[in-house]
Amino acid sequence: MSSPLGLIPSGKIVAFPEAAIRHRQAPAARGTRAGAIAMALLAAALVLGLGVLGNAWWTARRLADRIGRVAGAFALPDTSRPVRPSEAGRSLNILVAGLDGEQRTASIQGVRSDAVMVLHISADRRHAWVVSVLRDTWVQVPGRGTHKLNASYSIGGPALFVQTMELLTHLRMDHLVVVDWTGLRQLTDALGGVPVSLLTPATARADSSRGDVALEFDGNTALPWVSERKHLSGGDFDRVKRQQYFVRAVFRRLSDRNTLGDPVALRALATSLGDGVRVDAGFTTDEMLRLAVSLRSLRADQVTFLTAPIAGTGMEGDASVLYHDDDHGARLWSAMARDRMDTFMAAHTRLVTAEHVR
Repeated sequence: MSSPLGLIPSGKIVAFPEAAIRHRQAPAARGTRAGAIAMALLAAALVLGLGVLGNAWWTARRLADRIGRVAGAFALPDTSRPVRPSEAGRSLNILVAGLDGEQRTASIQGVRSDAVMVLHISADRRHAWVVSVLRDTWVQVPGRGTHKLNASYSIGGPALFVQTMELLTHLRMDHLVVVDWTGLRQLTDALGGVPVSLLTPATARADSSRGDVALEFDGNTALPWVSERKHLSGGDFDRVKRQQYFVRAVFRRLSDRNTLGDPVALRALATSLGDGVRVDAGFTTDEMLRLAVSLRSLRADQVTFLTAPIAGTGMEGDASVLYHDDDHGARLWSAMARDRMDTFMAAHTRLVTAEHVR
């Protein structure tokens, strides 16, 4: 078996937890070419658009048409939403909600968005940034007072979730992608499993990239791994790192196995995503396909993962919460709005998520 991560030698990945775990010395990671980072997010629906990069335009169009739509996600009039700066050009901001539970993408209320990511794609389509926002961030929910961020979807569905994120970031979101446990599990299985390379506890303490552990997760194993936080020393901070790492692994496996150029594999992938992924009604099939074509030269090493800055922790009633760092956060979101992330990241490298997790 070849390694989509470029970290695990052929033949060294074994099913987990049924078989043995292999330890090894990790060589430097190699870059991989891919068509679009959008599918690397929990927003795996966009992967279907990448069929245009092979000889499967018609197949890709049929499959992308099967993706469910979220009605009314952008319910506010334009005058009540953040203004798009002129510097933004053709850049895109795609908001991703990972919903807590099975078959939840059709739910209007009563389900929490426990994974929140913002994907920014540069105007020149040469770079992309994925920013995770911690679910316990204490935020103002329009018309509903203050709550944890993940409650906004539960209270008012996708429209209120979008409004809450735009109020927090002052960033105009172009699209919304929603995925639940069903989508994540079925995507993982459709790919034949997703390999994950972890640092052992001793190696993690030494902050080294050597001596890590190779596992391969199926859907049922991946779900608890990306959801765990209580037994991680960093709690939600470490969980976000796992989520980002898993997204990278999915992205690279899609590229490595040529799933996107294989009509049969695309059909299997579309079937796996049918019940677990939806996009906003304005994210049309044509737009998905155009985006995929425009991102055909994007490489994995041109995608940066980071976490929105937090000022500290505290208690609100009986709830343990996190406080958004309004100062540094404003600089981050302003840079994203103006498509100046390269300049911002050069001065804030500490926000970047490392390649390895524990």
